[in-house]
Amino acid sequence: GVELLLTQDLTQARTIASEMEGLNSRRQLLTTQVLAAAREQIERDPAVAQAPILIVAHPTWPPGIIGLVAGRLCEHYGKPALVLSTPEGGLANGSARSVPGVDIAAAIASVGDLLTNHGGHPLAAGLSLRREHVGELRRRLQAEVARRAAAAPPPAPLAIEAFVDLSAISPELARDLGRLAPFGPGNPPV
Repeated sequence: GVELLLTQDLTQARTIASEMEGLNSRRQLLTTQVLAAAREQIERDPAVAQAPILIVAHPTWPPGIIGLVAGRLCEHYGKPALVLSTPEGGLANGSARSVPGVDIAAAIASVGDLLTNHGGHPLAAGLSLRREHVGELRRRLQAEVARRAAAAPPPAPLAIEAFVDLSAISPELARDLGRLAPFGPGNPPV
């Protein structure tokens, strides 16, 4: 990316941009595939779906996209999600996303004795651990997130600031609203 921005050679810029576009397309495809597999795990097992935190794992999921998948699961199901890449013979790596009121970094820190590494902030965190501890992590983290969710204040009601006439809604309005992205905790899409 830096080379693309710094190069003065138009041919080199096109080559780099093409490579970056290819890498981005591959990342998008992998994200879609892993998200579909994660949702299948959740929907196939009622215990996973009903838990206070969604925890899914697979040995071949690429660590570079598990955070994106965790974010999508959290948005779709409206509760915290932890996605783990659990390769044979290596450490399990996880990425978690949360909802307001459930500090996922603190919840993960509470099971720190199981982890080799962890860090993050209230809405996103990462961790690594030995594969044999994944079951215990699941059990203890579910209990901790349930405790934190029960103690969390109820979400604030949605404040409606204005009404838009149906006749004012257009593709241009949708495009203009999209320009307000990226959306997140300080800039919600609603």
